[in-house]
Amino acid sequence: MEFGLASEVSVQQASLCRMIAKFYRTIGDRKAMKEALRTYLSSAQLDEEMTVQLLRLYAEDGETSLFCKQYERYANLLETELGLKPSDEIRELGASIIST
Repeated sequence: MEFGLASEVSVQQASLCRMIAKFYRTIGDRKAMKEALRTYLSSAQLDEEMTVQLLRLYAEDGETSLFCKQYERYANLLETELGLKPSDEIRELGASIIST
């Protein structure tokens, strides 16, 4: 039963983070949006959807160093934990930022 509850809590946290991120995007508070995403990702490090949102914000704001740190953290964790590489979308975004 605990696994079911933990899973439901995780789903609810992701949903709440999406709502908070959308709210901050709507009001134009990019700093708060990044903070909300970073906070969520500190406990859900493999959430690709939220990782993409944060990486896009870093890219759009020219925060190359933060982008690279988040990208490398995500890619390393994905490889270590699941033996996978980031999605094509994330790799293409990474290539476009790292090559500039």
